[in-house]
Amino acid sequence: MRWMVLLLTAAAVSVSALAADEPKGVVALPCAQASNPACNSSPQDLKKAKAAFSKALKLEKAKHTDEAYEEFDRAARLVPGNVEYVTALAITREELVSEHLKKGSWDLDKGLPVEAQATQR
Repeated sequence: MRWMVLLLTAAAVSVSALAADEPKGVVALPCAQASNPACNSSPQDLKKAKAAFSKALKLEKAKHTDEAYEEFDRAARLVPGNVEYVTALAITREELVSEHLKKGSWDLDKGLPVEAQATQR
């Protein structure tokens, strides 16, 4: 019973901690190009975002989720109105949360509560 309480507490803390790291300046929905200056991306930014997104897809395929997240974040910041970039960023963030929770659960199952707590920080 204690490990269940510890697991639920660790899950709640990790989810709230990762939610606090939500990127600032990324528009979650497409916007009219003329209505919001943050949505207007230069041709150079479009090119950089496309390159970052392509790199992120390759990193994700190679199971380098942390690095892929950084590249998806870069693409979404450069072109905040691109729904595909923002969606990929959100999905990758959820994958990272899931990986951390699984690692914590594995540590708890192995009787390593200190390590389980460390993975949730």
